[in-house]
Amino acid sequence: MNISLINKKFLFLWLYYSSLLRKYIFGYVLKDYSIFIYVKAYYFFKFIFIGKKHELISLCSLLDIVVVDVLSNKNNNRFLISYIFLNYIKEFRISIKFFNDGLSPIFSLSNLYKSSIWLEREAWDMYGIKFLCHFSLRRILTDYGFKGHPLRKDFPLIGYIDIYYDDRIQGISINAVEIAQALRYYEFENPWNKWACN
Repeated sequence: MNISLINKKFLFLWLYYSSLLRKYIFGYVLKDYSIFIYVKAYYFFKFIFIGKKHELISLCSLLDIVVVDVLSNKNNNRFLISYIFLNYIKEFRISIKFFNDGLSPIFSLSNLYKSSIWLEREAWDMYGIKFLCHFSLRRILTDYGFKGHPLRKDFPLIGYIDIYYDDRIQGISINAVEIAQALRYYEFENPWNKWACN
């Protein structure tokens, strides 16, 4: 197998990183120029802090926070949270993953990475994951009257209010949702039975 110079540097960096923070890691995957690291949720903030401040590793920028709702997890850890970092000096990505039950809060990275401010707001708005020490955790994608968190799938499908643009008043109209239906008659006879007799 022919390993390029960049791959060798990348592999050396990963071996150094994993030996430095071995007690926090419980699994990892190496793929191309990316590292996928599974850490214990309790040590997550310390792991990131060391990765940012260490000059050889230097997690330069936070690209994204991805939350996956894993309902079938046996350990009552409902969410798999993945923080994706980019080191643009050494040209590699690190994805740091950990599980969360949805009730225990996570330390905010807003003091370390400014991009995490909006990403954490989105995770809270969509999934209801709380972030400690976040200075302004508020809704950004749903309206302020929305009850629940959309991607948790634990809210009514119809909602409580109906918001629409009304041409008569040339403005936004907000009304309570009415679920009443017209009376319907159903025929319980199978239509295929008519043709089967002929």
